[in-house]
Amino acid sequence: MYYQVDETNDYYKSGGVKVIVNVDQKLIRDTVIDCLGSLYLKPDAYTEERFYYQSTLQIYLEALGIPNYMKISPSVETLFFIHNKHIMTIPYQNIHFHLKDRQPYSFYFRELVDRIVVQKNGGLCYEQCALMYHVYKTIGFDVKILFATVTKGHEHTFNPYEFQSHAFLMIKVDGQEYLVDGWFGSEAPCYPLAIDLGKDEQIIQINKYIKFCLVRYENYYELKQWYGNYWERQYVFFRPLVFKDIVEIYDQYLRNIYQEYYSPIRDKYMLIGKSSQYGFFQAFMIPSAYQFVAYNVSFIHGVAYYKKYENLEKFKDEVYWESGIIIPDFYYIKTDSQIEK
Repeated sequence: MYYQVDETNDYYKSGGVKVIVNVDQKLIRDTVIDCLGSLYLKPDAYTEERFYYQSTLQIYLEALGIPNYMKISPSVETLFFIHNKHIMTIPYQNIHFHLKDRQPYSFYFRELVDRIVVQKNGGLCYEQCALMYHVYKTIGFDVKILFATVTKGHEHTFNPYEFQSHAFLMIKVDGQEYLVDGWFGSEAPCYPLAIDLGKDEQIIQINKYIKFCLVRYENYYELKQWYGNYWERQYVFFRPLVFKDIVEIYDQYLRNIYQEYYSPIRDKYMLIGKSSQYGFFQAFMIPSAYQFVAYNVSFIHGVAYYKKYENLEKFKDEVYWESGIIIPDFYYIKTDSQIEK
């Protein structure tokens, strides 16, 4: 049977048009191949791979609400549109790092799209960077992967040997370099940043509330964000640029998953965030076995907000309201007492 009919539909029962709710595309394809016999030319590996990426891209675009009649090409307009649509729709969350049963997820393009976008689960920087690399590459952009060391909340300077716990993209369009990062927690820019790597310092104004600063040092660059009255450090990356590949993202992700010792970036906070045109919502929970500690540190319309949550239920309710993310029961969360320090 090639399709499933909705027999509960009243019009169907009265002899009207049948409402098809599910199509078995594989069965149709196999039947057509059988009918064609020797006339059927099996596609080569390149054609099969191209179909896989193009069809997965279409699933991604439809899940974001982008109509299939819209022309998608490797242009500046497409880059800005898709980046903004993604960051406004897909939340960041690192819940997976905090589960007792912490097993690695798949980084295949189709699985990334399904988990992060279709199911609206959001994901880590590694997951979302890998996802968007595939998206932009499939569209036809000149896209490169870079790793960075997070400096937010730290006073130390650049250490070339420190573990690089963040990943982002660099995309070149019409000779212009863009720093593309929609997954640095919830504090990522809502549009790609047009940058000049030859400048010592440049400020990129997104709107009246949001701006970023890229500073060039002798052997590294540092990205900062304006927090109303001061520059907040975000991350540093190598100068000259060191490009990575998609396999190295997954390797870095696995290192984070399997390392047994305490990692502040991974273990200190459970973080959920969602960006908007005017700032971001951001909620933290410290996975403590001894007391409940969680708070909201958001930045909206140029104003920083701070609120401490009274209990887990209020934390879960607001996180779901703001981001759509469901916080698991505390039973499934690995606490600080269960992490080797």
